[in-house]
Amino acid sequence: MDNITAACAALAELQVKRKYCIKLANKQINSARALARRYCGFKWDAPESDRTKINKRAAGIVEHALDGKSQKPEDSDIAAIMGPELEILAYCLAPLTKRRNDVERDMKRLARSLPVWAWAKNVKGLGELGLAVIVAEANDLSAYPNVRHLWKRLGLAPYEGRAMSRWHGNELSADEWTEAGYSGKRRAEIFACVGEPLFRAQTVAAGPYRLAYDTRRAHCEAVHADWPKCHFHADASRIMTKALIKDLWQQWHHVADIALPPDKWLLAAE
Repeated sequence: MDNITAACAALAELQVKRKYCIKLANKQINSARALARRYCGFKWDAPESDRTKINKRAAGIVEHALDGKSQKPEDSDIAAIMGPELEILAYCLAPLTKRRNDVERDMKRLARSLPVWAWAKNVKGLGELGLAVIVAEANDLSAYPNVRHLWKRLGLAPYEGRAMSRWHGNELSADEWTEAGYSGKRRAEIFACVGEPLFRAQTVAAGPYRLAYDTRRAHCEAVHADWPKCHFHADASRIMTKALIKDLWQQWHHVADIALPPDKWLLAAE
């Protein structure tokens, strides 16, 4: 157990450094996008549809420059004007990308050292980084008395029957937000590093977690016909990820030879 505790602590520290690299890189990219929007004629008083189009165009200019791709003909003049700034951006991002890759390499190595990796490596779409991020954000999974506490920690549990991602800041009091224990940034990490890779891989492999996704999505489409399509995916992805986390939590206890307490929530992901 001492080795597991040390690995959990190390992963938590590496995750802090990983997010530092991501945050700093995103700030620089967003600054470049803001400059591109200026040259694209962005105006705050323009209709939302126009602002959305310009935001997308500006992001594409920056993305093409960073990827070394040819710009669209209508964007070539703007990209030329921004040439020096885009060159500086690429220069600044290079060491951040390298550092992030180094940190993620160490996180993957530690994930492979965890006893639960023998089970996790056979889950299509989980991978070393996904496991590393879960442990980094939640720490020792055996410390959670039941799976609901772990779901709550990772932003997957509902509050008052409503997914936390659908609550807005002014809809809950400060005490209610504290009670909910929700961190949007933590939830975003789980979505990006666990949920989406799991969805893609399980779709190809026709795995059990994709079945959980399909079942939930079909239910929501029948019961919540007024939801936007993006909500169907987000909710079904949440349930799919909860099913994975439940299984991981059980396996973590199993390999550590820790008895699981009786809990009705082990019988279902919802």
